Amino acid sequence: MIELHAFTEKEFIPFSLRSVREYATNMTRSGDWDAAAALSDATDLFQRLLPAGLHTPGHHFFAIRNQATSEFLGDAWILMDRLQKSAFIYDLHILPHRRNQGHASHALHAIETFARAQGLSVIQLHVFGHNQAAQKLYGKLGFTASRITMVKNL
Repeated sequence: MIELHAFTEKEFIPFSLRSVREYATNMTRSGDWDAAAALSDATDLFQRLLPAGLHTPGHHFFAIRNQATSEFLGDAWILMDRLQKSAFIYDLHILPHRRNQGHASHALHAIETFARAQGLSVIQLHVFGHNQAAQKLYGKLGFTASRITMVKNL
């Protein structure tokens, strides 16, 4: 099993660097952004979403750890909207060498438990079209598509 631990300032720095870099890569891979500006664009977006960094109201950042050993397995970034009674998972990351071992499923269940405890009734997330593994996982856990954007490159 896993546990969610609130980030410290020290944990936020490597998370933010990884999250920005991976988002830029995914936006480029999806064809939405030009590779030359992607890192800059992702950095700008991250700063707009999190003007106070770790302390931006409504945003929660968690280290995902093995409950028995405290081993770091990954991290999660969640926005809680109490007015809408919803949570939005901005980022769920499991270390590459720890993937396909059930950790993401356990993390999502822990996020659901956290959201319910906050009085929320809906969890949303975005998944890139090229990330078939994530789509399959989310489908197994009861997530359904609310919107689909399709692209054809000319």
